[in-house]
Amino acid sequence: NHPSTAATLGTMGQAFSGKGEYNRALEFYQQSLDIEKVTLGANHPQTATTLHAMGDAYCKKGEYDRALEYYQQALAIRKATLG
Repeated sequence: NHPSTAATLGTMGQAFSGKGEYNRALEFYQQSLDIEKVTLGANHPQTATTLHAMGDAYCKKGEYDRALEYYQQALAIRKATLG
């Protein structure tokens, strides 16, 4: 587990999202998130970026309440770390 591995998994999630394969994208985002939480910490700005991407995928799937949960987590991290 390394942040670079998480970054590549996140990029793969973006590719699947771009193809409209949101469930596949979420699988890769989740793998990325799991690594980020261990290697960078749950409150790292990059972790927030992945949570935001997951929110986007849920939004595109029409799961707006679930998307809002991820956006809120990302916002809380960004407020705490970036102001």
